[in-house]
Amino acid sequence: MAQECYPLLYIYENTIRNVIKVLMEKKYGSNWWDLSVKKLHKKLDEKIVGRMNKEADERWHTSRRGVHKIYYTDLDDLLKIIEGDWNIFKKIHSRLAWVTEHIRQPGYTRNIIAHNNPLASEDIASIQTKVREWLSQIRGIKLS
Repeated sequence: MAQECYPLLYIYENTIRNVIKVLMEKKYGSNWWDLSVKKLHKKLDEKIVGRMNKEADERWHTSRRGVHKIYYTDLDDLLKIIEGDWNIFKKIHSRLAWVTEHIRQPGYTRNIIAHNNPLASEDIASIQTKVREWLSQIRGIKLS
């Protein structure tokens, strides 16, 4: 189960982050987090800074999430970023409801796997479908 779904969820979450990063950099430049996210979502920024500080304090653990704040976000955080700058993200899909469904629904499955619980075959099939739909949708985005 984890062998089937974990790689899909890894690709899925990181493509969401990458699409957000590319589209936000295109509009705001490399300082997009401070120019948009930090202004619109102060509590989200505080949460991310807290995670970064906690991780930095655990120097014994050599693996890090990444150098950018986007890598410290959860799926719900990513959705907040998208909703906060929806005009930029309409490139993904014209309906926010479609994007919301394709970010939230796989999150339930992701949390089951992340907490070491088994998945029903229906949930495996569902995550495969949602991730396939998401990847197909973002392939058509013109990023330049």
